Amino acid sequence: MKRNEEGMALMNTDMKGGGGNVTRLLVIIALLLNSYEKMKTGSWYGFRFLKNIMKVLFISWAVLILAGDLFAGEVVGVTEPVEEVELAFPEAGVIGELLVKEGDVVKKGQVLAKLDNRILEVGLKIAEVRASSEAERKSAKARLATKQRRLTELEKISKGGGVNADELFRAKAEVEITQADLMEAEVKAEENQLRVVQIQAQIERRTLFSPINGVVERTFRDEAEAVGGGADVVMKVARLDELILVVYVDAQTGGLLKVGQKLKVSSMVGDKQGRAQVAFVSPVTDASSGTTRVRLLLGNAENLHRSGVKYRVGITLGE
Repeated sequence: MKRNEEGMALMNTDMKGGGGNVTRLLVIIALLLNSYEKMKTGSWYGFRFLKNIMKVLFISWAVLILAGDLFAGEVVGVTEPVEEVELAFPEAGVIGELLVKEGDVVKKGQVLAKLDNRILEVGLKIAEVRASSEAERKSAKARLATKQRRLTELEKISKGGGVNADELFRAKAEVEITQADLMEAEVKAEENQLRVVQIQAQIERRTLFSPINGVVERTFRDEAEAVGGGADVVMKVARLDELILVVYVDAQTGGLLKVGQKLKVSSMVGDKQGRAQVAFVSPVTDASSGTTRVRLLLGNAENLHRSGVKYRVGITLGE
């Protein structure tokens, strides 16, 4: 009887994390096997009845394993956004426009806020006008055509000896100078184009874009407020179409869970239910607590679940 008493004590022990129900079932079967051995020696009565009970337990255990629904315990985790981004301007300035408010749904690439860019915008318009102007190049081309035509005429006349060498030399020099003027006009035109690109980049740098599809979780600054570069967070955007649930299970259960496995979850507030998918099982067990970190993904396309809420997670093995 001593072995039976030890087995019952083990079965009644509070078992943390997953694997408790599996262990209890194994203890019951071990106790029945011990009783079975004793009955064969005639120590106990009811041999046939106990034998049938053992058969039922073995069959039930096998069915649970094959069905992938062997419940191993329940743990609690807190939901959090799958992505959460704090946004700040990379340089100092004054906020000129705040284009969204808390709770707004935003798309990736959407403009959320701008610094005061009025001076840069004026400079951009000037640069665009200069870049679009063809006046200098056209003037240089016209002068060059005139100089080349005169040089050609002088060269024809010089064959008959009607033009002195100095005049011909000056004509050639004027053509070369005008060619240089045209090259300079073309360089200026390219510089004007690059100036437009430069100012556009400066304005873009002073503009906040959403890096994800999500919701404006919180704004920390208002229009006309001065901000420093980098350190001053202007707003926080969160992606909520999926939520993360992080739970901790014992090492035994952590070794049995598989990535891709789906577990039943239910909120402790509002009675929301769903199925979360195992996304990651840590390969390392914490030595001090004996637990393994597990990250779950809970689909939330219809916005049924809230971030920051405690959820019960039913650990089911074998799925």
